[in-house]
Amino acid sequence: MFEEKESGLFWLADWKTDQPGDERRGAAEDYNPAALMTLMREEKYGWQALIYLVALRRYLGQAFDETPDAALNRIGGMAYVFIRGYSGKRPPDVPPSILLKPDASLVRLRSDLTPWRLIKKLILRRDSGARRNSSSPR
Repeated sequence: MFEEKESGLFWLADWKTDQPGDERRGAAEDYNPAALMTLMREEKYGWQALIYLVALRRYLGQAFDETPDAALNRIGGMAYVFIRGYSGKRPPDVPPSILLKPDASLVRLRSDLTPWRLIKKLILRRDSGARRNSSSPR
């Protein structure tokens, strides 16, 4: 996670070692935006980004003691940086990275559907059941 100084927005960075292209040869020219987007769709990185951004929203809300929507306004997005695309002797003409800006409605929806609520209910149910069982005679 890093904060963009000019805007004050927070970004998540995920360093990837995937190799795009049919042959997975990892040549610098294979790290073009179209090939990276194809790879990201194949690997379902969009879902990963959404989960990470929901977690970032929760973190920022707690860190700044803000409402979920105010915390969402602090998020710039997610940067996927494909580090093997930098393996040449000179920097690539187009950085081997993809920046995803969150769709606020998706982040809100995903926050409402998170399995954490279900997990919390299951943990509470399990804990209350354990207490009932421990107080019963053996």
